[in-house]
Amino acid sequence: MGMTKFRAACAIVAAFVFTVYIGTAAAAPSDQSSSLEKCQKTAQKEVLSYTSSLQKSVASCLMKIAGEVVKEDQAVVDVSGATSSCLSKFHKIGRADSKSIAAKTASKVTGACDAEAAGFGGDHSSEDVLGTGTPNVDQPLDVAGNLGNYCGFFATGASTVAEWIDCLQSAAECEANQQISLEFPRAIEWLTLMDTEFDSASSSKKADAQAALQSVLAALDTDFDGEPDIKCGPGLVPGVDPIVPATGVTLCYNDAGATIACAGTGQDGELQFGRALSFLDNGDGTITDLNTGLVWEKKSDDDSIHDKDLTYSFGDAAAVHVAALNSATFADYDDWRVPNVKELGVICDYSRPNNSVLPVEFNTGCLNGCTVTTCSCAVSGFRWSSTPHDPLPTLAWAVSSSDCDHSKAGQTVARGLRAVRGGP
Repeated sequence: MGMTKFRAACAIVAAFVFTVYIGTAAAAPSDQSSSLEKCQKTAQKEVLSYTSSLQKSVASCLMKIAGEVVKEDQAVVDVSGATSSCLSKFHKIGRADSKSIAAKTASKVTGACDAEAAGFGGDHSSEDVLGTGTPNVDQPLDVAGNLGNYCGFFATGASTVAEWIDCLQSAAECEANQQISLEFPRAIEWLTLMDTEFDSASSSKKADAQAALQSVLAALDTDFDGEPDIKCGPGLVPGVDPIVPATGVTLCYNDAGATIACAGTGQDGELQFGRALSFLDNGDGTITDLNTGLVWEKKSDDDSIHDKDLTYSFGDAAAVHVAALNSATFADYDDWRVPNVKELGVICDYSRPNNSVLPVEFNTGCLNGCTVTTCSCAVSGFRWSSTPHDPLPTLAWAVSSSDCDHSKAGQTVARGLRAVRGGP
């Protein structure tokens, strides 16, 4: 996405301008409408400030590194002279308290916009901001109606004011990183070297600073190929953005099953189309697919609702399992659902051995008694999708966690389930 188009999109996300007041200019503003206007102004001001602060902090570190590299004209790049400066700049971003850039931004927008939050000083309701329920104003901001799909791309949401604020910050972070990648062509290389320098640093700022640096690196280079590949927002650029992730397969074979050179075979291992598989364990019992933005439920081995061995009929997959997750607001979300059959196939890594086709983020450390925050277990056998078999609707589609085989089964058959949220 071009920078001009993206900035226009961010302007829409951050502020909505003030079109909500069209047709009411002649009327005296109510306390609610004045409060909403303050919310809009605060959101716009603070998100623009957040973007600028992030960009300047990372740029300051990179400028220090650039000075070290250029002035020495080194055969081997040495960034150690910039370590102290970079620790300070990234600590400003990553510090785990109310003084971080993110915390300050969220606090100010929350105080002006979130009627449910402590310290809110306005007169509007959450329904006035979100456009849900029964707003008290004729022209609510309608965050939930207009931004749900957009914010879903960032694995956040827009069904609450808090989720909207998370989305505002995610969009700002993406724009800041996009600017960094354009201004510093060697940003990934230099920040990778600085990450190594942080390993041996003894500063009290180290842990928070390194976490922030690694987060920026992951955003700049989502497929770990050393080149920036930032795309902000859910739109796809034809011919540039892959529609689906790659399969993970990198080898080629002859008809006897022997490995052969890939050149000229036309096999998947030669072409490797699509974006490399990339997943993030969020630490809260969920995994985000960084290609699709889908957020997946992790599975456990602790007899909880997340236990890998639980099975359901096709109907109970949603009526029992998903309903329980939403009722409990698992991981602070209440929009969990049963994935469709194509979504289930997207998380498969076809380069892995049979009986272990799911990426490691979905199958690691699975021991008896482990929870979704301490391990990640593969679902036993087939997993239900939400997709019925139209030609014979007493059947529905399921996908194997062992080899990603797609199979139809009667809707009364017991199958496993891995819930998902997000998506367009």
